[in-house]
Amino acid sequence: MARGESHVTGSGAGRTRYAGSKLLVTALTLALARTRPDSNVCAIDPGLMPASGLAREYPAAARRISGLLTPLITRLPFASTPERSGSVLARLLLEAEAPSGTVLDHRGRPARLSGRARDREFEDEVINELSRLVGGSSLLGVGTTAAEL
Repeated sequence: MARGESHVTGSGAGRTRYAGSKLLVTALTLALARTRPDSNVCAIDPGLMPASGLAREYPAAARRISGLLTPLITRLPFASTPERSGSVLARLLLEAEAPSGTVLDHRGRPARLSGRARDREFEDEVINELSRLVGGSSLLGVGTTAAEL
């Protein structure tokens, strides 16, 4: 997972990759907050956003149904709109004094994090793999791995 590998194909592949990317961003946020105390690293979980185009690869009938249900779905407690989640992000960037490692949900509240995202071994794997992908220089300092901190 830390390498972005997914073996899911078909209609669920996009959703699986999207969920995986949210997990990786959360783990990276926590890892950077822990290993870079000189930085303030925060993230938001934008919530389910049916208006963001995630249904664009659905069959035509499912896209039509999704389009009709979107206004209702965005009223559910776990759903949002790009505007509402964007407002939380803007507040986090411009106003909030959130401690490093904070992950907010689409309502601006502390997000519920999965055990996998909070697993230090997984966090270290994510940060080390990302460092490798960006050319070998560590996000923690040249030549340093998360396990060495």
